[in-house]
Amino acid sequence: MKKIFVVILCVVGGLLFGGRASAASCVDIEFMFARGSGGVHVENVEYQAFVRTMTKMANRIGMASYRFTDVDYPAVSVSVPANAIGAYISAGKYYAFGRSVTSGVDWLTDYYNKTMRNCPTTRWVLAGYSQGAMVIAQAVQRFRADRVIYIGLVADPQTNLPEGRGLIPDACLGRNYSPYRVFVPVCRTDKGRLGARNPYQYGDLAGKYGLWCGRNDYVCGSTASPLNNSGHTQYVDAGSYMQMSYLVQQKLTTSTSPVMRSARTVASDAELYAFLNQDEFFARPEDEVVISAEMSFSTNSQITTYEWAIDDSDYAVGDAVLRMSFPLGKHQIRLKIRDAKGLTAEAVAQVTVADSFMDEDLPAPLVRAERQADAVYFTWHDVPERAQYLLVRLNGFDLDYVKADSLVVGIHDLEINDQDTLSVAWMDTDFNVGAEHMVAIKDVEEVEVLSHEQTLQPKDTDAESANAPQTGVNMSDVFLLGVIVILACIFVIVIKNTRHLRDG
Repeated sequence: MKKIFVVILCVVGGLLFGGRASAASCVDIEFMFARGSGGVHVENVEYQAFVRTMTKMANRIGMASYRFTDVDYPAVSVSVPANAIGAYISAGKYYAFGRSVTSGVDWLTDYYNKTMRNCPTTRWVLAGYSQGAMVIAQAVQRFRADRVIYIGLVADPQTNLPEGRGLIPDACLGRNYSPYRVFVPVCRTDKGRLGARNPYQYGDLAGKYGLWCGRNDYVCGSTASPLNNSGHTQYVDAGSYMQMSYLVQQKLTTSTSPVMRSARTVASDAELYAFLNQDEFFARPEDEVVISAEMSFSTNSQITTYEWAIDDSDYAVGDAVLRMSFPLGKHQIRLKIRDAKGLTAEAVAQVTVADSFMDEDLPAPLVRAERQADAVYFTWHDVPERAQYLLVRLNGFDLDYVKADSLVVGIHDLEINDQDTLSVAWMDTDFNVGAEHMVAIKDVEEVEVLSHEQTLQPKDTDAESANAPQTGVNMSDVFLLGVIVILACIFVIVIKNTRHLRDG
């Protein structure tokens, strides 16, 4: 009798809890979320924010049937030094971190395949935070594009924003944004800490992606300092998931698929959010700066007015986009929006305008130049206290910049000839550029063996030229991780010795 009871219990348990990658019933929309590193399954704040905002959206538009699922995968913590180091040196592909991501991709793919076999009309909204963004980005490549409504990637470690590269990138003027850029307030953000996924949008899924990378988020690359990662946990408070739900609502309400009971709103809640495309801009006096409030929204009303104020001026009604050139100096831009229900919301940005971002107080770098095949390498040792980056130019054109303490940079895949000139200059934290050190290609020594042991590949000048995430091991980051490992080892030794003394 006991054996029969055990068998029945196992069967019932399997039906209730086993095979989480199989759908119990068909729904119109599957809301899928992959949590970040160390996130507790279902209970983590990012998943809860995703559920809360999407539920409110579903109620507003009268969605017929939907379900939320948190991807069942380890989401290993990067607070464990070995996991962090393994992720960094392998661009997130291998070791515990890589295995965790692969596990999430496999689980989600299995869940999707089983669902689509039983429920072929189901459509998908997928979102991921941090490590979970990598899971979603890889898994969704196995989905049918016509079944996917939206893909939200928050704090993606493999962010790719080509418009953030250069001394004054296009993004610092508010131009030529990647189509998936939703909220990235730091204009020089160009790639995540685990490289740049390229292409960032996969095949027929293009146009369905959204990227959020807030200020001071080392993971997605808005800051180069691992000691300043405060922004990585601010997405819920910043309203990112509310903004994501509004974008999903737009996709759903313009869709011909019958996912709603009716086209009218069925909830009375109204919230107004003001968003500018960035909170900082850099330009020269002749440059036109584009400041956009187009990502602002009201959850259950319509924005009626956009009011702009510059420095100490009064607010004046204008369009959703402000286009203008600014005089020299720093300028504060204030936006106030109002909706049909009388709600107001505000946002602020700063525009820095200079004739030149050159700073002669920063001396020209002392570098050694070496040439090998179609690449030129610069190495250096003495870094001025103010210098944070090394800017590299070819014939006066900005190629890219790397952190000053990298100590070596390789310029690859360029059709360099003897008439070309490379130059390097230091930049400070405000991206002021110092005096240049000029190097004529014809004068660069060609060597069989380079004088340094490690080389770094700089960021691509052409986002189309790479088919896989790039990574360069930054020595300051490795040093920091090494210190963490040593401290962890010391902590373990102390604990063991304490137990030994107590037990003895």
